[in-house]
Amino acid sequence: MKKSVVVLLHIGFWSCYLMMIMVMLGFYFRDEPEIDARIGEAFSIIFCFILVPSFITFYSFYLFIFPKYLKQQKFLKTFLYGGLISLFAGCVGYFLLWITVDANCFGEEDEGTLIELILFIAVEAMVAGVVALVLNGFITWFKEIQLKVQLKEKNQEMELALVKSQLDPHFLFNTINNIDVLILKNATVASDYLNKLSDIMRFMLYETKADEILLSKEI
Repeated sequence: MKKSVVVLLHIGFWSCYLMMIMVMLGFYFRDEPEIDARIGEAFSIIFCFILVPSFITFYSFYLFIFPKYLKQQKFLKTFLYGGLISLFAGCVGYFLLWITVDANCFGEEDEGTLIELILFIAVEAMVAGVVALVLNGFITWFKEIQLKVQLKEKNQEMELALVKSQLDPHFLFNTINNIDVLILKNATVASDYLNKLSDIMRFMLYETKADEILLSKEI
């Protein structure tokens, strides 16, 4: 798959992701009387609460988890490291949220809220990570299909080159000319010669692929 297509897939994902976030925030702030005053807070929430954690998990899963663990079918490590990365992203998101929106949220009375919010951000970020695994899996699958097609084409080219190297063109042309002459003189004999030529061609195309060939077939 071309790099431009991969880039477009990433752009498409983040565009759809941002649109979904904007819709959700629109519903959340739809009843706010002073919506203009809270636009800055809304963008801070988008950046800290959603985008940064999602970005961390998306590209950690995409560049690290998938090729190193999931592709190698190490599912337990995939789940373990994926969870740790998501929790780390949740802590980063909460810390940024604390700096930009609510500087008093680290009070002792809010300890339960702190844990719940970190877990919520981690789960939300893990969703982006799962999408990254699916996207990388699709790209890898498509590349493997392209590679198989290319290998098949190269194999056919090599087989054709092998047949050309084994087959003497003068022999083929002389045989066809002889059969052409025999068609006018004796169609039955010409048909027999044509069948023998067909057997020779079939033998060279298919039977010579084996490591060992019976002497009777060679004769």
